[in-house]
Parts: sequence; C-alpha cells; structure tokens
Amino acid sequence: MAITCAGFLLLLVATGFASRDDVKLTNRYGQVGLWNTHSAKTLNRYGLQTNFWGSYTAHDDFLVNFWDRDGDPGLSDPIDPIPGFNAGEFNISVGYGFTDFFDLAVMVPVYLDKIAKDSNEDIITDNTVKGGAGDLEVSMKFQYPPNQESDFFKMAYYGAMSFPTGNTTQGRFPRHNYYYAWPSEDTTYIYSNDGNVEVDMKMLWTWDFRELSEEFPVLFHFNYGLRWNTNPDLEHVFMLNAGLDIRPRPWVNVFLDYSAQPSFSSVERRDVVLPTGEERQLGLLDDPMRLSPGIAFLTPGGFNFSAGAQISVANEDKQFLFYGREDALFETAVEPKAKFVASIGWNGIVFEEEEPRVGKDNPEVYSWPRAESITYGQSLRNARLYGGSADIDGEFSFVHRDSVPNAGVREYSVVFTPRDTTNYAAAFNDVSVTIENVETSVTAWPRARSITYGQSLNEAELRGGRADVDGEFFFVEGDTKPDAGTASHVVRFVPEDTVNYTISNRDIEVEVAKARPEVSQWPETDTITEGASLADVSLSSGRASVAGSFAFAEPEKEPSEGIESHEMIFTPDDTDNYETVRGSASVTVEREAPRAQVIQRGALILEGVNFELGSADLTRESYSVLDRVVESLRDWPEIELRVEGHTDATGSDSLNRRLSYERAKAVVDYFISQGIQGSRLSAVGKGPDEPIASNATADGRAENRRVELHRID
Repeated sequence: MAITCAGFLLLLVATGFASRDDVKLTNRYGQVGLWNTHSAKTLNRYGLQTNFWGSYTAHDDFLVNFWDRDGDPGLSDPIDPIPGFNAGEFNISVGYGFTDFFDLAVMVPVYLDKIAKDSNEDIITDNTVKGGAGDLEVSMKFQYPPNQESDFFKMAYYGAMSFPTGNTTQGRFPRHNYYYAWPSEDTTYIYSNDGNVEVDMKMLWTWDFRELSEEFPVLFHFNYGLRWNTNPDLEHVFMLNAGLDIRPRPWVNVFLDYSAQPSFSSVERRDVVLPTGEERQLGLLDDPMRLSPGIAFLTPGGFNFSAGAQISVANEDKQFLFYGREDALFETAVEPKAKFVASIGWNGIVFEEEEPRVGKDNPEVYSWPRAESITYGQSLRNARLYGGSADIDGEFSFVHRDSVPNAGVREYSVVFTPRDTTNYAAAFNDVSVTIENVETSVTAWPRARSITYGQSLNEAELRGGRADVDGEFFFVEGDTKPDAGTASHVVRFVPEDTVNYTISNRDIEVEVAKARPEVSQWPETDTITEGASLADVSLSSGRASVAGSFAFAEPEKEPSEGIESHEMIFTPDDTDNYETVRGSASVTVEREAPRAQVIQRGALILEGVNFELGSADLTRESYSVLDRVVESLRDWPEIELRVEGHTDATGSDSLNRRLSYERAKAVVDYFISQGIQGSRLSAVGKGPDEPIASNATADGRAENRRVELHRID
C-alpha cells in the first residue's frame, strides 16, 4: 500500500516537471523492459535510471506442511493447523547508458519471510522476520548491430553475473529454482545466496509495431537464454521470457509478462527421491512459470509507476521439501499462486549530448524534395518525391514508407541514401506531405418528416439516409423554426472520421404545416337592440395563444329578440403560419327603447333655467329642465352643443360678460357631472350684446337674462 501511495504521489508531482518525451519503463534488474522480460531497446547515451521493485504474498496454498523439529533431525507429525506466512522481495537497481547501444545496471535483492504463530503459539517458538540481501547482480545489454537503422526490430545481447552477498541461510523459502540442490539426506537448500558466482546469458528481440502504423501501439519482446550456476551441486536453468506491451497513450502501458525457468532436470525429466522417500519424476510444470499482468504510468518528468500481479501457472499438485534451518522443515508448492507486484522509478538523460561533428563523409543535400499529395488510405510509398538534389548520387525516400497517415498536412522524415554507403552517411530531413480527405459518397440523402410551425428543424426526423462510411445526418441550422409551407433546408452528413473523410451538404425539402392557435376564452358580448347587426356587438375578454382578432362569421346578420348562439372566427394576425379557429358566442338582443326628444338646430332657450341674483348659482327648479337635456344628449351621442349665457344691460358690460360666461359654464359643468363627455360641450358668455327684448322695461330685461343651446355638430 505504501509503495502504491508513494507511486501516485510521485506521478502527480512529476507531471509538472517535464524534461523529455521518451520515458522508459525499467524492470526488476535495472534494464529497460517489463518486470521479468527485457526489451532490446536501451536507455540511450547518458541515460540514467533508478528503480525500486517489490512483491508480496501471503497465499494460503503455498505452505503445505510444516514440521517444528526443535533440533531433532527426524520427521515427526506435521503441525496442524498449518500456520500462515508472509513473504516479500524487494529489488533496488541503478542503470546507466554509456552509449546508444550499451547499458550497464546493478541490482541488489532483499528477501523477507515470516511464519505466523496463529493458534500454534506453544509449538512455533520463532515467528520473527527472516531474510536479508540476496546476490548482487551486475548486468549489461549490448545492441547488435550498433546504431540499428530500423526502429521496428531491435536485437541485443544480455549478460549478467551475480556475486554472493549475505548469508546462504537467510530466509525461510528458496527464491530461485537454481538454488535447488536435488535432495540427499545431508543437503541443505539455499535461500537468498548460494555462495557462488552465477552467469546469465540471453538473446533479446523487440518488435515495435508503432513504426508500421500509429493506430497499432503495440510492442512485443522475446528473450531466451541460460542461467549457469558455478556450484556443481545446484541446478542450471533455461530462461524464457515474453512480453506484450500495449501503449494506448504515450503515458500509459498495459502489459502481460510471461516468465519460465525450466531446470535441466525438468527438461531431462529426471527421477528424484525426496527425503521422505517419495519418488518423483520432474517435468517442465514443476518449475516456476508465471504470467504477470500489469499497468504502468510514465510521466514527462521521467518518473514511472507500475502495479499488478504475478500469477503462477506451475503445477499445483506437486510439492518439494525445503530444509530452511535447523528448527523447521517446510513442504511447499513450486511458488505462491499469486503475488502483488509494484514498482516505482525514474529515468532520464543526465548530460546534454554534444552536437555531432560534421565531417566530409556527410553528403551535402542542395535541396530536399517535395512530396506529391496522396489520399487517405494510401501509404507514403504513393507520395512521389521530386525535385531533390545532392552533391553525390543517391536516392531520396521516406523513412517510414509503409506508414498510412491520417489526412492533413504533416511532416515525415525523408532519408537521402548515398549510392556509396561505404564512404558517405545518410542524411535526414522532414518533408511536408499533404494527405487529402477521401470524398464521402452519400448513396441516399434522407427524407424529412413534416413538422408544425413553431417546431425546429431538429424535430423533423431524417429517415432513409445512407453513406459509404459511418456518420450522421443533421440539419445545418437545426435550431431554426421555419415558416409554414414547403421550403428547402441544408442537411449535412458528417462522417465519424472527420479527419480523413469529407463533410457533404445538400438541400432537402421540409414541409411545415400551419399551427393551430389555442383559444383559451371566447369573447364576451354586449347586449344589442333589435334591428342592430352582429357587427354592432361589442366583444371583450377574448384570449388566444397568439395575437389576432375575434369576429362573427356573419357580421351583417340582424338577430331576433332573445338570446341566440352565433358562430365566431378567431383570425390570427400571422395567417401565413397559423390556422383560423371557429367557435361560438351567445348574443342577447333586446327590444329598442324609445329615445328622448332630439335637440333641434338653432337657438334653444332653456325656459325655467334661472340663477340666484347676481351669481352663477343655479336655482333648484332649474335642474329638472337640465335633466331633460341630459337625457337627450345620452340618447343622441352625436349631438355637440355650445351653451351661451346672456344678461340684461344693467351694470357694467365687463361684469355682465363675465357673469354670462360663468352661468353658461355652470350649465356645462352640470352636464359633465351627469356623464356627458366634455368634448361635446363648450361655454360662451355673450353679456348684454345680443338682447332679444328691450332693456328699458322689467319684462324686457327678464327676457334678456337667458341661457341658449346651439347645436354645433
């Protein structure tokens, strides 16, 4: 758990300190590769790596029987129940790339074992952690031939020597099958150090399929060789490793690592006799054989973290007897069934590499060629190079000529290969290549389902469209809400692979039906009198979902007295996009009431309208006369009046004119107070200027003091 947490912490920190793009995953031995399998690739010149690799197991099926001998060399009944155990291994390594084709690494393993007391506390007296450092191993990797031009296939030789460190009896369980001394009664098994030098020799092969296609990020590694033990009592073993390395992203590796260590005895199918007297024939499945799935994260800052499992596929039915120390005897399986494995490390270039010196053996390229454009699906072989020239004879070609690039304008490496390759080196440069899209073929454009005004084009379902590649048909202006009618709109086909295929457009017809407005309330009607038409009915309170007007279907009809239902029509203002809606409303028709007497044209003297002496205050008897005028004005709304006030000649003219105006104004104000519109009325004061009788007599002066009405409509 601590390794996992530390790994994720370093992963997060490292992402902010990018120093190079080519971060490599290193294995338990300090070399480039997977956990148990080596890659033929190297750290490159001046490349430095450090790595901490660890495994842990407490698998119940590993420990089969346990004898606590307590100094007795013989076998008694095994302890029951079998105690639990814990086993850990930790490899610490450092590696360095002296050249682009030669790496050197040093690795030290540490082994720790522990037997749990559990319910056997009275029997198992020693449950302390046993273990220590294992053999120090120095390894080297040499690519051959050096400076290989092909990045697709790499080959390298691997050699390692392990030197004895620590105590041969450290630990409780043997760590390698090449530490097995096939039994005799006086044999003691080796645990973490055999006390002798061991030699490991392997051939390494790596295929990098990314060099053939960017769409296939897969590497495959294969190792085979021999582990030679200089102790004549111990086993020699064959070494066989394979690894599948998938890199879906530059920063993540998903891998499966296979490792097998068949001993010479297993290959020869040798018969052995165990200390218990049991005879057994050894086979290939009696030696370690593992599958290790895992995932690794690589950061631009050089840090790498991996985690996964190591699963044994060796024979689970056969066990071996191991004499661990004087106080205990163990019967175990070949290996624990499963281990948890994790690693954390860093690698990077520690020195800036000097610029290569330009010598006379480098050709001078006067002009690099241009490349003809190609179409997606064609390889770079189809992009003809033309126009290049150099100072010596040779040929221009793409480095990765079998690569099939995506559409766009991209840079690819071109190599100039001299005809005289013995005396001249190759020259490299990037050349732009235009990769054109493949024109999409739409075999059938879709039809659009009709919609209603107010719906967007996105709601007009497109049906029946077909093309030669996967993709989607949709309206370019899908949010548009078109007017009613039939019109053309642009439909676009967008392939799923827009990088390599073109987008196509075409107009298709869409039928948009008129929408039906919703009338939430038909209008209320006023009462009309007999003889009036429906056009005279006042309508109010009608409501609909869109703007428009309400009207009777037969406005000229004159309904009979009573209450009748008549058809109505709601006509939207936007008749291009909305339908008319029909409904009905009830109309009440009353018998026409008699109208008041009409006011005739000419001067009408209001007899009986009088004022208090010397003022404009109407007398009480005047209101009955004025009320009859009000009734006439109500029944005849088209009449407009001018009210004139007159006085006799008694007193000053200015005083009489003002008094006559005030009296006329008092009459107008009364009419207005009774609901007559002021716009139909006006007041004028004539004073004594227009007498209708002599001012010399009292009767004449009484006649001259009057109010007259004059129609002005």
